[in-house]
Amino acid sequence: MAYPWHMNTYSPSEKDLRRSALDFYGLLSLSTILVFVTVVVCWLGHLHRTHFTNPTSLSRRVYRLKWYLSTPLFARSGASKKTYLLSTLWILFLLCMVTAGTGDDYFHLTKRIAHTAASLLPAQYLLSSRFILQYTSIVTYQTHETLNTAHRWLGRSIYTLITLHAILYINYFVQLNPDRFFRQDVLFGVIGLGILNTIFITSLPYYRRKAYRLFYGVHQLLGILILPVCWFHVVYIRRYILLCGAVYVVDFVGRWSVTREVKVRVSVFSEGLVDLRGVAGWLVPSPSTPNTPTLRPSNSTVATGEVGGKGVKVPAGSHFYVYVASMQHNRGNPFTICTADSKDGEVRFSVRVRDGFTRELQDMADKDITMMVEGPYGISGVNMSLGFGYFDSFLFVTGGVGITMTFGVLRELIKWIEVDGLEKGGKGRVRFVWSAKGVEEAAWPVGELLKGGAPTYTPDVDIYISGSKAKKEREEEVELEDLVEDERLLPTTIATTDEEEEEERGKGSDKDDDRKIDGLRYRYAGTGITPKIWKGRPDVYRIAGEFCEEEKGRRIGVFVCGPDGMREDVRRSLGRYYSDSMIWVWEEKFGH
Repeated sequence: MAYPWHMNTYSPSEKDLRRSALDFYGLLSLSTILVFVTVVVCWLGHLHRTHFTNPTSLSRRVYRLKWYLSTPLFARSGASKKTYLLSTLWILFLLCMVTAGTGDDYFHLTKRIAHTAASLLPAQYLLSSRFILQYTSIVTYQTHETLNTAHRWLGRSIYTLITLHAILYINYFVQLNPDRFFRQDVLFGVIGLGILNTIFITSLPYYRRKAYRLFYGVHQLLGILILPVCWFHVVYIRRYILLCGAVYVVDFVGRWSVTREVKVRVSVFSEGLVDLRGVAGWLVPSPSTPNTPTLRPSNSTVATGEVGGKGVKVPAGSHFYVYVASMQHNRGNPFTICTADSKDGEVRFSVRVRDGFTRELQDMADKDITMMVEGPYGISGVNMSLGFGYFDSFLFVTGGVGITMTFGVLRELIKWIEVDGLEKGGKGRVRFVWSAKGVEEAAWPVGELLKGGAPTYTPDVDIYISGSKAKKEREEEVELEDLVEDERLLPTTIATTDEEEEEERGKGSDKDDDRKIDGLRYRYAGTGITPKIWKGRPDVYRIAGEFCEEEKGRRIGVFVCGPDGMREDVRRSLGRYYSDSMIWVWEEKFGH
């Protein structure tokens, strides 16, 4: 081969030296990922937490650096500075692991590439493990959801290295040794490459969105099948295969241990919104079981028994993976739990109807179904292990069915305020902003509020009604201020008959909306919380900015659960005030 690499032959002792080098760099790569990176992540998480409890100059610098790196590098939207920085560091790390000490040895370089990829496999399987990451999140402040991007990035890195390894070896076979291509170890390598290609193609965003069920099934099946193929391909990477198998088994057993059965009644709450209500006996503590802390992390719940288990409380904002064996699209969908009452065992999920599994749920309206729920998962409980008392003010920004996450946290916050108070002697504030699709959807929390009784503390609540589908088309991308202005700017010229009829229909529709909104206010009147109800979409950029301006200099906790655009606008607005206040923000989203 052309300079700088050559296909040389070596003595047995020289081969042993190269084998030792492969083992060394493989273990170095694995330990760097599993030990060094993990320690750094835990340390940074601890510093970030310390900044809200006992600020130091170091924690302050880390806090500001984190905000700076979270902003886009080139434009208003797009990849953040952190993404580019970590990507660059990761590429440099891989180049070092692959090329260090290889010299001009073609075969050593080729094997080093594959050995480095194999050494990354245990970390890749660990990043895909829901149970293990959830139970270590009390230390790392990271879960399966927050690390999903790292899982994808590492997967692409492994695929790239393996593909490059295959290309270099195929080049050798074609040039010097074509008969070697049909040996057993090479054939297993070709099979493994085919498996990786299938996983990679089905994982592309287009196919993942269009055929998620296919992607998920292929990912699960081939992710296990690749292990025995690699085992028989080459003996020197078997230590990494054993680690992958151990991670998979531990995670599988753990997920099985937190999977429970619950029978629910399916009902249609409003257009496009389905309610699942039932009673889970395993949530209720048995009379003989004292409600004492367990060795499990405080952010997790493992309920045991069918009627009367340990009944540890499910953290607000947690989500479960739901399986219904009788349904065609049964793939384990993550849904945030709205209610998990340890007193009577009541559970409630509210699901936005789209396609596939949720459409099947809607078709089961007014029927009872048995489903398996795996969880709880989520990082809201981990982050709030900081304690509400570490914040002075709270802002909740929610879009649509995202209310299922933020409303649960809000209820827990109100309970805490009623017992401990909000910044005693201060002027702490809680504001809750929700953009609902319609009046019926906006009435969703009423039942939960009535059940809990009128609170002694009432937050500032704003509900924005975006309106019906027809109204949305008339008010496409219109903010509240624009809506008010448009109502003044009526046509001054003579309109056609069709325009007049359309205007009259619009007025009638507005009157109907006003009556519905008045009815909504009446329904909320009995809950002890009186929200301000607006028509139109909220300007969350302005709302977040005004809140931070009013609470400048305080410790602000922000919860955002909504569309990407909403989260981006809130993040941009908060970025103007992070140096004046201490702002902690949690953006709820799934990366599936």
